[in-house]
Amino acid sequence: MLPEKQIESIKEKLIQHIESTFPEDKKAIAINQIQNMDNNQLEAFLVQNKMIQTQEQESESSETQGSGQKCIFCSIIKKDIPSYEIDENKEAIAILEINPVSKGHALIVPKKHIESEDKLPQKAFTLAKRISKKIKTKFKPKEVKMLFSNVLGHEIINLLPVYENENL
Repeated sequence: MLPEKQIESIKEKLIQHIESTFPEDKKAIAINQIQNMDNNQLEAFLVQNKMIQTQEQESESSETQGSGQKCIFCSIIKKDIPSYEIDENKEAIAILEINPVSKGHALIVPKKHIESEDKLPQKAFTLAKRISKKIKTKFKPKEVKMLFSNVLGHEIINLLPVYENENL
């Protein structure tokens, strides 16, 4: 069962996605369906749409996705997939996002396959703060937002520089 805080966050993200991508005539119905789902229904929806894995699926392989493919971030950690690495410490690496939202968008990726924000190691936050300072010094944004996301079962930290005329 997903934690209540995470359920609220997931519902918000799903609604934002619906608002930005669904046809106008379908938005209200889809948003209403998401809002009216109880925790079990939402979790079943997420599993069915391969947005999360059940505990059984996770235990089968914490580093593979449902299709048998390796987790992209685990592959980056193992250097099976190239990335532009900025810095690292014992528990995490900092890399540049390949599809940046803004100039200097970086990711902090735990070296272990972590499934939830509350399990992120403290050293990942330490690295995030260090990289955030580097981004501020180098690119001079008005702020650097620290956002958490779970991409195919691997929790990561996004460092998003926000410049003068931008809003997230």
